Amino acid sequence: MGLEIIEILLIFEEEFRIKIPDEAIQPMETAGDLYELVVTQIRKQHPDRFDANDSYGDQVWQTIKWTLHEVVGTDLDVIRMESRLDKDIGIMS
Repeated sequence: MGLEIIEILLIFEEEFRIKIPDEAIQPMETAGDLYELVVTQIRKQHPDRFDANDSYGDQVWQTIKWTLHEVVGTDLDVIRMESRLDKDIGIMS
C-alpha cells in the first residue's frame, strides 16, 4: 500500500471517527471500493449515523471526493465511483 492511500485512510479515520483495521483493507481498485470500505466501517462502528440520516451516504461520498481532490490534486469531475485509483485519480499503489 502506498503512502498516499495510507494518508487518505488516516484522514477518513479522523473525519468519520472510525478505525479501519488492517484486515479490512483489501486491494482497492476504484473510488467506489474506497467508499465501500469507509461505509462498511461506519456501519459497523456507528450504525446510528445511517439510521438517522438518509443522505449520510452522500455526505460520506462528498467527503471522500474532496479528500482525494485535496491530497492527490485530482479534479473533482474526474472522481466517480468507477474511477480507478491508480489510472484516473493518480494514487500510486
